[in-house]
Amino acid sequence: MSLKDALKISRKTFFNPTAWLGLNQIQTQTNIITRQIKGLLVRSQPKIIETFSDAMIRLNLSEEKLQRTQARYRHYTWIFLGLASATLLYGFYYFLHCHLIRGWLLLVMMATLFASQAFKYDFLVFQMKHRHLGCTLREWWSGKISDDQAGTNP
Repeated sequence: MSLKDALKISRKTFFNPTAWLGLNQIQTQTNIITRQIKGLLVRSQPKIIETFSDAMIRLNLSEEKLQRTQARYRHYTWIFLGLASATLLYGFYYFLHCHLIRGWLLLVMMATLFASQAFKYDFLVFQMKHRHLGCTLREWWSGKISDDQAGTNP
């Protein structure tokens, strides 16, 4: 290596705002986040297409085990709803007495996480109760399986 190459000075030696701002890293992180959001929004196809009774046979579940699991998931739903309610109430108490909005926002986010877990277990109970896999949010909200999907079970 020659002395000229070792002491090579260019404009980027002293003035390189793209490196200072980390634009390459920002672009990489933006691409990663975009791919993850697209993955959340695109509905994935199930790996195994089977009916509820086929799934029970594959998983070696009896009616008794299914009833116990359903009861356990109902308990989980109520526990998570209780935690969400308690966290939300504490968040309002914290906001009204301490006047800190950051703490209130943190507790609201925690309550949202608890509520999402409650929804997950309630949705699983709904599918077990109606013996239908692949229910939609609209079916869960109305509390019944639509007629066009009642006979088919993905």
